This record gives sequence, structure tokens and C-alpha cells, in this order.
Amino acid sequence: MKKTKILIMIILCLLLVGCGKTKKEPVNELVQLKNNMISKLSGYEYTVKYDTTIDDNDFTIILECSNDLNTKIGHCITHDYNYDIERYSNYSNKTYFYRNIYSDTELGNWE
Repeated sequence: MKKTKILIMIILCLLLVGCGKTKKEPVNELVQLKNNMISKLSGYEYTVKYDTTIDDNDFTIILECSNDLNTKIGHCITHDYNYDIERYSNYSNKTYFYRNIYSDTELGNWE
């Protein structure tokens, strides 16, 4: 009898906790605006600047990137202390081209 009462209490607890109605929260206006912006996004650009010191010389490393989501092509250039690095990426067929641009040459070689 005691085991039956405990079993019935456990079943009642499970039914009370598990059978409640779930209330769906409406999507707020900010989330709707974000979703609309993302659905219309065709490309993006960003710039990252990093201040550092090498051999007691202060300088800034700059990374500039742009990506086109329609053609799946990206371009990045990094302006560094000794040389610049330029990179093109084709994300659809995973092809990457890059070149190093040294300050003492006009154009770097594509590798």
C-alpha cells in the first residue's frame, strides 16, 4: 500500500509539471528588424586595427576585408610592419589566392 501511494504521488507530480501549457512569446520588434536585415544582406565589410610595438617601434596592423555573399568571393588586405598581404577567397569552390606586397617593390608576386 505504501509503495502504491508513493507511485501515485510521483505520477501526479509528473502530470502536474509536464502537462502545463507553454506560452509562446511573440517575436519582439528588434528581432524582426534584425531578421529582415539579415535576409536582405548581400555582402559586408569590416576593418580591424591593432596597435602593437616591435623593437621599440609603435605601429598599427590594419586588416580590411570585404565579402560578397552573392558571388561568395572575399578580399582581404593586411597592412603590416614589413609588408602587406592581399588575399582573394572563392568560398564556393574553396580557392584562395594571396600575394605579399613588399615596400621596396611595386607589385608583389602572386603565389
